[in-house]
Amino acid sequence: MDPLTQLPVECLQLIVKTLDKDNSLFALASLLTMNKHIASVTLPFLYRDPYRPAFHNWGTKLRNKDRITSYRMLTRTLLSRLPLASLSKALSLALTTGPLNNSTTASTTRSSFDSLAHIRHINVESWYCWDWLPARITTDSPLHQLEYILGEEFDQLYQLNPLATGYASRFSIKERTLKRYYQAVVHLDALWSLAEPILEQLQSFTIPVPQIKRYQDAIGRFKSLETVRFLTSEIFEDPFDDGSDNEARKARRDELVQDMLEFVKEHIRLFRGKLKFVICLEGEVWETSTATVEYSCQEIIPCLPAHLHHLDALDLVGWSALTFNPAILSTTKELRSLTMDMNPIVDGDCFKGFIPPTEELNQSYGIHAELTITDADEAVGTARPQWTWDWYLPLLTNLSLSVEFAYLFKFKMLHGCPALQTLILDICSLTPTEHTRNITFSDILLPATNGSINISSKSPSSAFSQQSAPQYLCLPCLTQLTLNGAWIIDDRTMSTFLTGMLPNVKKLQLADWSITTFESLIRLCRSVPQDMDRPGIVQSQEVNMDTLPVHLKIYKKQFYLRA
Repeated sequence: MDPLTQLPVECLQLIVKTLDKDNSLFALASLLTMNKHIASVTLPFLYRDPYRPAFHNWGTKLRNKDRITSYRMLTRTLLSRLPLASLSKALSLALTTGPLNNSTTASTTRSSFDSLAHIRHINVESWYCWDWLPARITTDSPLHQLEYILGEEFDQLYQLNPLATGYASRFSIKERTLKRYYQAVVHLDALWSLAEPILEQLQSFTIPVPQIKRYQDAIGRFKSLETVRFLTSEIFEDPFDDGSDNEARKARRDELVQDMLEFVKEHIRLFRGKLKFVICLEGEVWETSTATVEYSCQEIIPCLPAHLHHLDALDLVGWSALTFNPAILSTTKELRSLTMDMNPIVDGDCFKGFIPPTEELNQSYGIHAELTITDADEAVGTARPQWTWDWYLPLLTNLSLSVEFAYLFKFKMLHGCPALQTLILDICSLTPTEHTRNITFSDILLPATNGSINISSKSPSSAFSQQSAPQYLCLPCLTQLTLNGAWIIDDRTMSTFLTGMLPNVKKLQLADWSITTFESLIRLCRSVPQDMDRPGIVQSQEVNMDTLPVHLKIYKKQFYLRA
């Protein structure tokens, strides 16, 4: 008897669960051939998430067409478990012959194993899983399909939700347009036919936006849904569709966005707390606010603060980052990752970000060099909520800020982030001479009281007058630090900054610095005690220190320098 068979079912399930987590399709498939007992334990895991991409990528040289064939074989197998009468007319005709068919009969087969009962996830990574077609779509269709495609019934179906005008114009005659539409409808109906009997058990699901109303009508059955993704297709929503009226296309998209919002709102109302993730719309299909590049501070209207006590990660890009209200961070005690970013601009051979002129930026936050925050607010109305940098985020492990958020950053924030492991601050600006930051002793002191947000980015580094022993920030958990842009730090501060504040940093990346401290970095690393694993110096090429800026990286306490 096979040793696996002698294991308790619970132990065998743990083994299979590990293989399933690693997407080990061939290992799982091999278990099916051992005996009925092991196969009965394995099959539910194979069908838990049957459309996962890893199960259909059999090799690095696998052609796209072969992957599509794999998806279609699976779809055909699953559809064969359904009564033929439950399928739409278009789908029934396709099962008789065509891409979804692997036999000459339209009859469905029955099996003692109910594969649909074990499905918990139906997700497609891209539309090719459902509506990919060979380049040649002029192949003669079977007569019974052609009669249906060219009939009045199907034409009425087409008029209800036609192809995007620009996409339909690719076909010279209406018959080809209708054939293309028929193939899309078949795959959309296949998705509905598979999902409809098991909506109650689905934990994640991808909803095709062109048929969102069909799923809205059944929203009361999505009681287990935790993740929903809305997926568009160029055949219905062509981002480069120049053949239709812009206003009509915009109205259509606005309608679909409202449909998605209504789906989410209604699900939250019916099953409060169940839905965890909503993934909506691809950037290449829909215009989004993440594409914001240049802006005026006067255009920004901040959002209202919200109480997000259980928020785990916050990743904001573009306009959503600019309008973010930092007061929200006072409530996010469970936050583990925070990213505030803008889309970079290509400048020569590197990426840089837009930062408003310093005076404009300061005015937008009510920042004045010689006034306190209160006085500044009275003098000029503060349009945007100020970043106080004094939040307590005990679980935060990753902090990544760029452009104006990194430029305004106060190191005192790190005092409230004891678990921080990765810190990325990028102030690479289109106007680097205006947006520079000095790191001085006062920046890395332990905060005593909440001070002003004001940044004097051009003030020279000054010596720290010690009346008593100063206490500096210390981040023992931080292992990765990236400082990109026009940061300035003198030799004395650099020593305290690296050895005192960041005693365990293993990866240090400095890019686009106007470095005046490279030699001090080398001296600092050479002076590290022997028991601290003295770093080695690796220089990738001869560099003239007079030609600055340079790019410096330190990985595992080794220097990598490139001009």
